[in-house]
Parts: sequence; structure tokens; C-alpha cells
Amino acid sequence: MFGLQEFSIDFLTDSLWMLIPTFLILVGLSVYLYLKTNPPLPLYLKIILTTFRIITVLAIILSLAQPVISYTREFERLPRAALLLDESLSMEKSELGKSRKARMDSLLSSVEFENLQKNLDISTYYFASGLTEDISTLDKSRTSLGDIIKQLNTKEIGNNSDYWLLLSDGNSNSGSEPAAASNGLSTPVITVDMALSGGNSDIGLGDIEFNPVMFAGQSGEIKISAYWQNIENQKIKVRLLDSNRVKSEYSLNINQNEGLSDITLKYIPETPGQKILQIEISPVPGEENQENNKRSMSIKVLKSRLSVLLVCERPDYEIGFLKRFYERTEKYEIELKVLGEKSGNLFSRFPNTQASLNRFDLIILYDMNLNSLEPHKDIINSYLADKGGALWVLLGENFSKTTQINNWMKQILPFYPSGNQKIEYLSFHGEPSESNLFHPAVRLGNSQSEIRQIWAELPPFKSLLACENIASDAEILLYATASGVGRNNLPIMGYKRLGAGKIFAAASLPLWNWGFINIGFGETDSYYSEYIENLSSWLTVADDLEPVRITPGKNIYNRGEIIIFKGFAYDMGYRPIPDVNGTIKLEKINSKEITETDLISQREGRYEADFYNIEPGEYKYFGQFSKDGRILKEVEGKILVESFSLEEFDLSGNPEILRAISKNSGGAYHRAAEFEDALLAIDTKPRLVKDNNEFKLFNKFWLLLIIIGVLVTEWLVRKLNQLI
Repeated sequence: MFGLQEFSIDFLTDSLWMLIPTFLILVGLSVYLYLKTNPPLPLYLKIILTTFRIITVLAIILSLAQPVISYTREFERLPRAALLLDESLSMEKSELGKSRKARMDSLLSSVEFENLQKNLDISTYYFASGLTEDISTLDKSRTSLGDIIKQLNTKEIGNNSDYWLLLSDGNSNSGSEPAAASNGLSTPVITVDMALSGGNSDIGLGDIEFNPVMFAGQSGEIKISAYWQNIENQKIKVRLLDSNRVKSEYSLNINQNEGLSDITLKYIPETPGQKILQIEISPVPGEENQENNKRSMSIKVLKSRLSVLLVCERPDYEIGFLKRFYERTEKYEIELKVLGEKSGNLFSRFPNTQASLNRFDLIILYDMNLNSLEPHKDIINSYLADKGGALWVLLGENFSKTTQINNWMKQILPFYPSGNQKIEYLSFHGEPSESNLFHPAVRLGNSQSEIRQIWAELPPFKSLLACENIASDAEILLYATASGVGRNNLPIMGYKRLGAGKIFAAASLPLWNWGFINIGFGETDSYYSEYIENLSSWLTVADDLEPVRITPGKNIYNRGEIIIFKGFAYDMGYRPIPDVNGTIKLEKINSKEITETDLISQREGRYEADFYNIEPGEYKYFGQFSKDGRILKEVEGKILVESFSLEEFDLSGNPEILRAISKNSGGAYHRAAEFEDALLAIDTKPRLVKDNNEFKLFNKFWLLLIIIGVLVTEWLVRKLNQLI
């Protein structure tokens, strides 16, 4: 009856031998209690009250005895199958006068499939970029077969289908690898290949390998793979274009009907900056799909060497060590200008035009009387604020002779002395600011304690210019510590920003003895070199490496892709900055079409903004971070949304992927013409299911309700009949 095969009741308690006599005694007492009542009751009320009492006792005894009812049920069910239908754009490709999708619809409306449906419990799913039962929600511009396999496998945990029937052309252009995702599947996948060989001509670009960072004036290689089918005896041009100008060209001779060729193009970028290059293959007559003949790529072109301008009034040991450091590295080229009257044949003049100053990536002003630079303040301000240049100012004896700390100096320096402050000569060490221990100019060790120890053990500074005035937007990195200083928290290293530029100042000297003394003891000048390199790199660093930055996920997107911007908001110690607000605005070039969205916090210090369904074209982007009404960062740049989607890039089928999925899952691969054979591979015999079940009659809320309900009812009946 009802398919029941086995039935049993077990008690989990160890005291069943006590509960049975207790139950019998309590039942007997209940009958005796209501046998004679005062006042006397009608027989039916006695029976009702006795029944209430016995039910209560039984419920309590059941709770204590902990009975478990076990039973086994056998029944037959229809085989379960998941039908997976490819709805991506590549299914629209026409082959032999019929699209793949139309061919799939035709197979699904066949008599054979209709007969199969009568003997199967089928769940239908549609897929492209994702898996869904609602086809209207699909993004058809890409296919993620590997992700779809994982999604369905997760969805069916505990209720697996007996078969998956997958109808697809095998295209998978995003997400995880389908073959790897199908490894270990417990459900066999029967794949039906909807792609045919239609005999149409096509040539396209495959993988492109290149270094995303190149240097101006230096040759780089771009490696390309080109594939073709149904093309023979053709000479094809492969070109590299920069701003629509051909920079490199290769002639590809095709002598066989189909094939694959690797091509290397040379590219020598001329100027630094972000470049969007195009690779294009000339089309052939009657080519089916020309969307895959062109690809864009983005590279960042850097200067081959960073230019450093070292300016002083007279050379000394500090100048000698600095000049030697920059000369012995391949990363920098150094130019020394000595402006003092006693400079002899080294005398030269400070650059007097904006162009001549802007060619330098870093300017070092060593112990200058800044009054002498007053005539150049406008081009220095523009160099910093507009170009985003870097200025390193070392304050020493000559600076202390500056006759007046004017507004211009107050504007550029992070700290400055009051009036004509004399230089002080004493021995002292620098103590790093706790909030900036991991700033590149401070971080000479790998841990906080190591950094503090290194700064305490470095050769001491010998001169100090007391700068008691600190700019409101300055960040202090190092303070003077010595009993002879006599004042607390005097800054000796710090920085500020002026527009896009950075100004770093040091009010203590010397630095050269860090290297000189160590070399004298047979050691290296590692701390000196590390300090100069870290500081120089930080001053000239690109925005995309800064702790507060906003960058696009990539510079070139395909149509239909989600355009992602990532934001990072950290202080110089790389700790998250709380309560930051951010926005990204996209403006389509030549149309002024503007789309804006917020940068949403993903976790502490990290933000993301997503744009959906952005039309193809070239866009300017504008990003901003702000906190408490103050702008922390502003960026702008360009991205490109290409006119073709990932699906349109390669419309050919991929039977190897379908074969791998079938093989790894224990299924079978069939072509569309073999659809009937694919259906025959599905066993439609009813499945015998043996269902084991257990039902506990204790620790149940409803059991408590029965006890309370029956006791309350019994009490009311007794109350109404004056037994209480």
C-alpha cells in the first residue's frame, strides 16, 4: 500500500522499561480519578475528561521515549532531463540557407522529440552569458559554457537529472574552461553540434600577444595569429595602425584552403602616452564575416629614461653623491645646473621657458636661496600644477639666508621657517610619523618595528632648519628627535601637492654619509640607494600606481561587455580611507552623450562602477573621489567600445569543446544530422526509486501544543462543571 516496503518504530531512550509501567499507572489513575466525581458528572463527560488526561499522558511519555518511525517507500518516476538551448548571437549564423537557431527549433519540433517528451520529465534552460529559464533576461553577446555547466551542476545538487541534452554550436568565448568544468560531472551530457561547414570564405584575427607597456623610441613586437577557411591563392595584407597611420605591414600568402598563421609586426612608439592601436586584415571577396578582420589594442608608452634636473648654487659632497647615483642607473638621465657666482666653469642658468622645464620628470633644488628663483615662479607653478611635475627641495644653509619667505614659497613648500631662521648644527636622528611608516620615502624595512629601528640607527643628521610653519595640506613623514633640538615635532621631511604635481621637502642634511659611512665599514650603500630610488620613483610615479586612483578595467571593450571602473582609496600607509564618495562619467566623443554612475564600495578602500549596454564608440571618462566636500582625486582618459561583440568576432563552431564535455561527463557527441541517434541514447524507462524516511515523534513544537491545548481544555471543562 502506497509503496511501503518496510515499517518500524524505534525508541531512542534507555529508560523504556520505566516509561511503559509509568504510562499504565498514569492511565489507570486517570480512569480512577474520573470514575467517581463530586459533583457527579454524566458518563459522556467522564469519558471526554478521561480521554483528555490520557492524551496528555501519552504526549508526555512519547516525548520522553523519543520514538522514531522509519519506513521505506518504492515507486516509479519518469527519467529527468535538463534541456540546454544555446541562444547566443553565434546561433544566428546562416549555414546552407538556414540559421543554426532555426535548425535547432526545427529539431525540437520534430516528431521524435515530441515522443521523447512524453516519457521524460524535462526542464528547459536557455544560455548565453548565463543560464536562465527566462529567455528575455539573456545577454546574448557572449557565451560562457564553462560557467553554465557549473551553474546547472550547483542548481541540481540533491536532485540531479539523469541526462543533460545540450544543443549548441560549441562557441565559448568567456568565463571558465568548459572541458575543465565538465570534469567529474555525475550527469552524462549528450551534446548536439548545431554548427555546419557551410563553405563560406572567412579570415580573421585570433590571439594577439604584446607587452602593454612600451618605451618611446624602442622597438617592440606584436605577435598575431590569423586563421582562414575556404580561401586559396590569395595575398592578404596585415597592418598595424596608429591614429589611422600604417606603422607596420605584413604580406600573408595563402596557398591552402584553410589554416592558421603566426605573424610578428614591429612597432616603435614615437611619443609617451596611452596609445590605442588597430590591427587589421584586408578582406577577401565574398567574405562572410568582416567583423573579425579588425582588432584594437591599448598600450602605455613610457619615456625610455626619466630626466632629472639637479640645481644647486655650489657643488659639494651631497651633489656628488646624488649625481653619481643617477648616472649609474639606466633609469635616469641627469642634468646638473650650478647657479652660484662662484661656480666657475660649471655655471649655467635655470631653464627660462615652460617647454625647457617641462621636459624634466624630476627637479631637485639643493640648498637654494629661493629668492633667486622668484623670476621663474610662474613656469615652476605650471610645471607642477599643469604638467604634474615633481619637485624635491633640500633646505640647508643657503636657504636659511633667504631674505623673505614670500607667498610663493609658502604656496609650494609643505613647511617653512619663520623669518630669517638660522641653520642649526647639531647631531640628531629622524623619527618617522606613525601614520606614514609605509610611505616609500620612509619604508626602509619590511615591518613597522624594523622601519623605526633603521631610522634610529642611520648616521645622524648634522644640520637642521627649524620649520615651525606647516601648510594645512602638508603630510609630514619625519620629525627631528634629539635633546639638543629643544622643540617637539619639528618636521624634517614631508610633502604636499600643487594641482597634479608633488613637492617634497627635507629640512635636515646630510644624506650622503648614509652611503659613505657604510662603504667605509665594508658594507653597501643600500639604505642611501634605497631611499633615493624610492623617493625618486614615488615622485615620478604614474597615477595608476598611486594609493588613491581610479582606473578602467581595460581600455578596449567589446560591444555588450560590462564596462567596469575600479577605484582605490588608501592613505600613504595603504590604510583604507573611510566615507569616500566617487563618481564616473562617460562622454561619447563627437556626440556629447553622457552617462554617469557612482563608484560603489566593494570592501574597505575598494570601489567599483559598472556601465551596462554602452553603445560602440570612443568615450572620454571623468572620475572623481571626494571626502567631506574635498576632492581627493580627479582623473580623465579614454576607452573604446568596439562595434562587434565577442560572438561576432568568431562565428565558427567548436565541436572539440562539445566532444570534451561529452567525454568528460560520460555522455555522447552527435552532429545535428544525428539528432535522432542522440535521442535514442536517452534511456526512457521509468526509474525505480527507493525512498528511505524517518519521522521523529519528539522535540516537536506541535507535540508541546497538544499537551498545552489538551490540559487547558480539560481545565475549562472541569471549571465549567465545578470540579475546581
